[in-house]
Amino acid sequence: MRASYLHDDRRYLSHAHLFTPGSDAEPVLSPRHDYYIIWGQYRGIDADQAYRPAAAHWGFIDVRKALDDALISAPERDTIIASARDRLARFGLTHKALEDYELLLLFDDEGRLKPGTSGGFDLILCMDALSAHNYGIVEEDTYRHVIQRTKAKLMEAGCEAINLSGNHLLLAMTPDGVLRVDRQGDVEVTLCNCELLSCPAALARGT
Repeated sequence: MRASYLHDDRRYLSHAHLFTPGSDAEPVLSPRHDYYIIWGQYRGIDADQAYRPAAAHWGFIDVRKALDDALISAPERDTIIASARDRLARFGLTHKALEDYELLLLFDDEGRLKPGTSGGFDLILCMDALSAHNYGIVEEDTYRHVIQRTKAKLMEAGCEAINLSGNHLLLAMTPDGVLRVDRQGDVEVTLCNCELLSCPAALARGT
């Protein structure tokens, strides 16, 4: 069923001549479907790391992929998971179902996994801003600042978040609850829900 907020039909008209391959071909864009953008960094944010084709990563890798690529051993993977659970539990966040693909290992400039300050590897994971606030990781003032700052950045880009919520924003943190911040000391944020994002300026440019 078509989402009620999709009223602009230009994308379907401009792409009407394009069809999917195969015997059951259908239009690549159809008003009968909702379309979502999945960002390449949806499990983490690291704005300082550029893509390096030779290393084939963006400066980080999830634990499961690191095991598959033989960057860590199975015992190291088990130790990383157990340590992360213990560290999360120390500030009241119990994640019994924590999965290895939810944890990110970081690379240094030479492409090696970064060591942690107290042994093991440097490690981060992501949590939406609302959950971080509910768990007391983010104070009320910081939480509201994150929301307003994201809205302001979207407005600068010519877009408006129709119903921006804290669970649309991903924060990166260590298993000890220390949040990643930028050079200005603001909490780093990744927008992970573009479903209700209106960009009339972008549409006017034909993008």
